[in-house]
Amino acid sequence: MEFQYIVLNKPKEYISVDPITGELPKERMIGKKNTINLLFDIEPIKRRSQDDDRRPGDSFYVSDNLIPVDTLNFDSEGLMVLTDDKEMVEKIRRSNKIYFTYYIRLNKPLRKKDFIEMRNGFHFKKHHLRPWIIKFASERKSLLRIKVFEKSDVYVRKVFASLGYEIEFMERIKFGTLTRRGLVRSQWRELEDRELNFFNQI
Repeated sequence: MEFQYIVLNKPKEYISVDPITGELPKERMIGKKNTINLLFDIEPIKRRSQDDDRRPGDSFYVSDNLIPVDTLNFDSEGLMVLTDDKEMVEKIRRSNKIYFTYYIRLNKPLRKKDFIEMRNGFHFKKHHLRPWIIKFASERKSLLRIKVFEKSDVYVRKVFASLGYEIEFMERIKFGTLTRRGLVRSQWRELEDRELNFFNQI
């Protein structure tokens, strides 16, 4: 069976299906836009009809069984990977070797003591988190580039909230070694073989 692997540059205000259940978050279904629909709504990509002779491998083919290997919050944007390979989804979900890189804008400058704690590794809700790599992207120290091993952007938001910060902007720019190269907001493409090798080696 030939699986499909897609990288998407998700815009804000789109929801993602749960990578484990494959279902939309029920509390956000009404009046919200689904990430999966971007694959079918954006020209020239169209949903394959029942009597269509187009098959996997065609540039405009999209599998009906795609799910994200992880999710991005409604208010977050950036890199997402989607596939119909459920074994790959489960392998990535179990892995603790993948890092995620984000651009983040806080509502106020990051305090030195918080920066040092995150950089050295810290405890949050009875869990010890590995050190975060943090680089300042502005002199005011409220615009950050962070590299973390936590899969959930929501979890990262909760860490900052516990320290008294609000994240005003959050964009995932790297998923392991994978980047959003060549993709503007809402655009997507299939993974290249060399990019897929990263996930096969997990």
